[in-house]
Amino acid sequence: MNPLDQQTVSLLRRRFGIDLAGQATASPMTPADIQHALRKAGSSQQQIATELGVTRQSVCGVVASHPNCRSERIARAISRTTGIPVNTLWPGVYAGRITTSIRRTA
Repeated sequence: MNPLDQQTVSLLRRRFGIDLAGQATASPMTPADIQHALRKAGSSQQQIATELGVTRQSVCGVVASHPNCRSERIARAISRTTGIPVNTLWPGVYAGRITTSIRRTA
């Protein structure tokens, strides 16, 4: 996992009420915030999709928190890439084991 830089930690504290342990104390990050974190980490939804062998639309669905597009695997990949804990990106969404079918690319 990439360590969070001081600027990102400060942003998380101010904007989202995140404590030092990475526990969310406020609302989840918006899709735009997650996309910004991916760009800042030098990645994109397409790169995550390619790494995992899934469609970009599957990654987009997870980022946008669509109810039918939940995937712990994609969420963990985004978390690993951005260095932001899954429970900070999507508080309570991935607390239990979630299984889903994801369209694989050819």
